[in-house]
Amino acid sequence: MQWICDTCGGRINSVKDGWVEWQARHNEEGHWIKHSPRLVHHLPASPLKGGCQYDGDHIFKNGRNIIGDMPLDNYVGTDGLINLLEFLSDQSFELEQTLELIKRIQIPNYDLVRSYFDEAIGEGVFEPNAKPGYYGQDQINRVKDWIDAGKP
Repeated sequence: MQWICDTCGGRINSVKDGWVEWQARHNEEGHWIKHSPRLVHHLPASPLKGGCQYDGDHIFKNGRNIIGDMPLDNYVGTDGLINLLEFLSDQSFELEQTLELIKRIQIPNYDLVRSYFDEAIGEGVFEPNAKPGYYGQDQINRVKDWIDAGKP
């Protein structure tokens, strides 16, 4: 599987090259509030000189947030799905953020094509029959084939 980096927009070509990260801060009651989950290149695989991961010093200075992060391989496969579902159970992030992260990591090719769904529908690549962003593997693969063929 491959994924798209939220910082540079490049492909993450293997699970060992990916990193999942988020920001966290204390709320007024002293509880940790997690937000802004992202999928990025792990530092050794990053095409950017400074890396694609959050800059912890910058994040702290601009909102007193800290960084939470784990290797992508902690979220891939069946054990990884359990870890992602724990995010849902704990309400770690907003519901739609967590669901999108699950789809991006677990559904083959979803992350590669998700930004093209509207355009592909407009071009007649597939006819949507589900809630936006919840398309089946056949529809996802049609969009991938359309992109790979050099979409119009």
